[in-house]
Amino acid sequence: MPKVRIHAFISGRVQSINFRFNTRRVAQSLGLTG
Repeated sequence: MPKVRIHAFISGRVQSINFRFNTRRVAQSLGLTG
């Protein structure tokens, strides 16, 4: 599969202390890098 680059800007209110941890975990499970 070829590499694809996107630029995403996500805004909103963080609802939990574990937001960064959970976001990283989901990104890794999807094979996202960057």
